[in-house]
Amino acid sequence: MTHPAHPDPSGAEHLDAQQAARVRVRGPATAPEEEEVLLAPRRGHVRRRATPGQVRELIRHQLRLGVLLGLGFFLLVVVLYLLLSTVAGLADVTVLGVPLPWVVPAVCFYPLLILGGWLHVRASDAAERRLLTTIGAAEAQGVERRP
Repeated sequence: MTHPAHPDPSGAEHLDAQQAARVRVRGPATAPEEEEVLLAPRRGHVRRRATPGQVRELIRHQLRLGVLLGLGFFLLVVVLYLLLSTVAGLADVTVLGVPLPWVVPAVCFYPLLILGGWLHVRASDAAERRLLTTIGAAEAQGVERRP
């Protein structure tokens, strides 16, 4: 028999109480709004009310930027592939004992992918800052925005 001042040495009662108090969290009940995703305060953004049209324009801008960077990279890959496969003798060239068709992706493609990603993040952040500046200027002037 255990005394209330002295807990059960086996901890069985304590474990049962902990298991009874547990609550399963399966995630948010609703999907986050566009503003919650795009204008996150943890990224240093001040929470301001953006109209749905402004947020859609921001999304379109970022999508256009991503598609343009992706198409540019794809075209570069296709052009280099055609160049390496059609120019006679180019595929036989070796650099430090490694065939040129292996060197080109390692030296060209991977750094370009990293650069493209870096440019996309910079341009996307700049577009978000422009949107926040526009919203902040409108709020400072007291301009009423339609949702």
